[in-house]
Amino acid sequence: MTSEPVDSTEEKEAVPRVGEQLKAARIAQGKELQAVAEALHLDLATISALEADDQHHLPAPLFVQGYIQNYARLLGLPVEPLLTLYKQHAPSTPELVVGGSKERPKPVIRVNEAMRFTQYRSAGRWLVRLFAVLLVLLLAAVVWWLWPQLFTASVEPEVEAQVMFAPIGGSSDTIRTTVIETPEVVISPDVVIPREPLEVIVEEPAAPAPTITAEPPPPAVAALDQLTISSEHESWIEVVDAEQKRVMYRLFLAGHSHQAEGKAPFKVLLGYAPGVELSINGQLFDITPHIVRDNSARFSAE
Repeated sequence: MTSEPVDSTEEKEAVPRVGEQLKAARIAQGKELQAVAEALHLDLATISALEADDQHHLPAPLFVQGYIQNYARLLGLPVEPLLTLYKQHAPSTPELVVGGSKERPKPVIRVNEAMRFTQYRSAGRWLVRLFAVLLVLLLAAVVWWLWPQLFTASVEPEVEAQVMFAPIGGSSDTIRTTVIETPEVVISPDVVIPREPLEVIVEEPAAPAPTITAEPPPPAVAALDQLTISSEHESWIEVVDAEQKRVMYRLFLAGHSHQAEGKAPFKVLLGYAPGVELSINGQLFDITPHIVRDNSARFSAE
């Protein structure tokens, strides 16, 4: 008598999400949502979305990681396992660039396409230079071919003389005339053509030169204020100037420094403020008084 083999494989239970673990620990400790929100300096909607793992109603992943870290410490839970579990399911963060009110992803150009584009552009420049050289050579050849025809014809010299006439009445002004004499043209030894009558050209006094008034210089453009930020840790940073223009909105990497221009005062939001150094027009701005318990900071600087 044989018995059928018994399948001893047991299905592993799925690991609860980060929000479920936080919610279960809060309920086990008898803490209300309002008390947790006040302790973490967050609103009830953010705490509810965090416990429900609702990524659509949560900010950037960098901020959510800070919320999870502070929430776990408040409940006495280990931080690293929760952060590792969150990163496995967290949405990817798009790369943002500075410039304008809308962020557009940087275009991706493959290496082969970039090299091909560089080769085409270099070849185009050489074609333009070659065409310019050929055009100069063609013009030089045309001038060389027309030169004998333009300057081989003999031109009879004209005798030009200037005669000054003094007006009657003792006026101090004089009239200058130009007399052009044409030499005699000899056709044969027996026939002589007399000279033509003299041509008298009276020059009028030169008109005074017009007065040129200088145009006023254009109005000077107001200089923009320069904001410089460097951070020792990863931090999400958003900066808006006095004209409500977003001049910086990106994730900073540790050890990097970035600059932005705009009109002060600047409204600054730091996701992780410790280790961030900020200066305006070369003057250091102290952000320490603006750091709250979750290590974020929101302030106005000028």
